[in-house]
Amino acid sequence: PDGTEVTMNANSRLRYSYNWKDGQDREVWVEGEAFFHVRKTPLKSRFIVHTEHFDITVTGTQFNVSNRHGKDNVLLQEGSVTLRKKMAGP
Repeated sequence: PDGTEVTMNANSRLRYSYNWKDGQDREVWVEGEAFFHVRKTPLKSRFIVHTEHFDITVTGTQFNVSNRHGKDNVLLQEGSVTLRKKMAGP
């Protein structure tokens, strides 16, 4: 809804909410592999990609994320990202 471009690889799934509002976090969930070209918003809303093992937070950049067979990878093409490893459950 914000103009971000996502290119999905085969056997991949992307979930997101349709009610994004500028100034609020934009969140997506990826299973498989996807390349993101994230658009900046006027209020610089954070863009967060959730995978099985970590969350990727960006404000405007290009990167590839792969979440396959229990392994996650991020390849940054432009800009910067912050990775936050998910804590193990009880």
